Amino acid sequence: STSVALREDICDNADETTCERTKYAVGVGGVGIGISSLAVIASIFGIMGRILEIGMVVLSFVLYFFGVVFLTSSSGPASSMGNMYFAVWGGCFVSFMLMVDSIVPGRGHGTNSEQERTGVDEENL
Repeated sequence: STSVALREDICDNADETTCERTKYAVGVGGVGIGISSLAVIASIFGIMGRILEIGMVVLSFVLYFFGVVFLTSSSGPASSMGNMYFAVWGGCFVSFMLMVDSIVPGRGHGTNSEQERTGVDEENL
């Protein structure tokens, strides 16, 4: 359904508000994939620091938060319970939990391993 939203004539049968919100939904999905891909690549090459992680999850959360606000409102394209509704709420929840895990002290800062936090190597126990 995302590929259909990218067609030029998709907005011919919808009002302008719904059309713009659908374009925002496609944008959120694309940017979410981009952020995730960058995070995976940064982790593979060992350059995923705490600041980069916090920046990525905060950006992701902000995008999904506004996605929930604009897309699931009564006039939004995800106002009925369907794939888009659950995807935007699920993305908002996951990005919020990742943000909390990255920012709140003592919750494990996602880029640090258990050994780095506790000094205990569980493999050698």
